[in-house]
Amino acid sequence: MNAEPGRLAAYADLVAAVLDLRSAGPRQAFDAALAEAVAAGTVGGDLARQLRQLQRASERAIVEHAEAVLPPALDALQANVSQAVAASIPAHQPSTAPQPADLGHAPEREEPGQLQPAPVVRLEARRLLVAGLRPIPDPVHRGTLP
Repeated sequence: MNAEPGRLAAYADLVAAVLDLRSAGPRQAFDAALAEAVAAGTVGGDLARQLRQLQRASERAIVEHAEAVLPPALDALQANVSQAVAASIPAHQPSTAPQPADLGHAPEREEPGQLQPAPVVRLEARRLLVAGLRPIPDPVHRGTLP
């Protein structure tokens, strides 16, 4: 993929910013429920630490996956839309001689500010893009869990 470096970096920044805005509520609820279970004696301290590590590793894996996959996916979608727009614009070749169909008709002029129809991105192209995505390796199965 020939990604425009500036655009890819902008998408990476956007994804990072969105991920930074995620709520701490689920993590806090998990920690509170785990603390209650440890206090009640239904979960031991060692198991509680292991569960917290697994939960944090799961969060990191999701963030790393989103950071790795979303910027190139957004860039590919933008390239696809740009290609669709380019393909939808008819090639105007200026001619010096009047054509028979033009005789007696005033040329149509595009008014400034006239809206052009939005490009249609074909469903097949979207499916191909999604089919090409690959998941990143899972740190739990690679043995890199902290």
